[in-house]
Amino acid sequence: KPLVLGSRLSCFWVATPIREEITVWENSGATHLDELSEKTRDCILRRIKKECLDLPQKQRIITVAGLEPKQQKAYDREISQLVRDYRERVGRGEASQDAEALVTVGIMRKVGSCYKVARAISLAQELREQGQQVVIFTEFLESAQLLYGYFQEKEPTELLTGKIVAQKRQAIVDRFQTGESKVFIGTIKAGGVGLTLAAASNVILVDRPWTPGDAEQAEDRCHRIGQKQTVSTFWVQLGHIDRAIDELIHNKQKRIELVLKGKRKTLRGVKSPKEVARQLLEVL
Repeated sequence: KPLVLGSRLSCFWVATPIREEITVWENSGATHLDELSEKTRDCILRRIKKECLDLPQKQRIITVAGLEPKQQKAYDREISQLVRDYRERVGRGEASQDAEALVTVGIMRKVGSCYKVARAISLAQELREQGQQVVIFTEFLESAQLLYGYFQEKEPTELLTGKIVAQKRQAIVDRFQTGESKVFIGTIKAGGVGLTLAAASNVILVDRPWTPGDAEQAEDRCHRIGQKQTVSTFWVQLGHIDRAIDELIHNKQKRIELVLKGKRKTLRGVKSPKEVARQLLEVL
């Protein structure tokens, strides 16, 4: 039976959606990936970076943010309060469990990001003592500002967030690329795509976004044409929340690679951010 790509029928043929509720379709499954791969072979050209560019290696390093006893108590207290508030709102029927879980975990991540600033500073200082420039990305404006407040008093430092107008962004990048500035701090949404920061070969990700592509894009600001050294990316982890998100990113990336190769794997079995958030709130 001929398959016409682009039609509504072909979407159902490839995706095999499952109707879970009256108006909701769950579409993480797939049943004809081999056929889809074969039919799109001549019209889709996929090349990964290492096949197209002669770039040095890139390595990821997990670094744990250990907190001092007083900091740990303060962090635990804030997280516990957020969990209690979430359970009370859901129990009173004031919010959807899944949606509220994702919002609550987002607030927890923002809290954790600020507590990870000390570890990011320590790691960046070690690299600076070796004479290396450093790029630091966070998901949150609050932790970016804390990092900038610390480093700008010590040496030339750049800050790129969504508040910086487009006309000023290239000047920020240029100062870092020429070595005028030694530390580049940015939020992932504002600086994690499209910039070339190859003057540095070290990237610190204080936080990671929910999707593997966004995390890799942020890392690859330094892994660009002109880079001569191995790029080291440091993922700062704090507790269950970061470990769960990093595991989700890893599992998604593995499945995506298999699906794109036409292998008989699907995204089914990989948790969604809402599922991860809900399960985290059940165990915290």
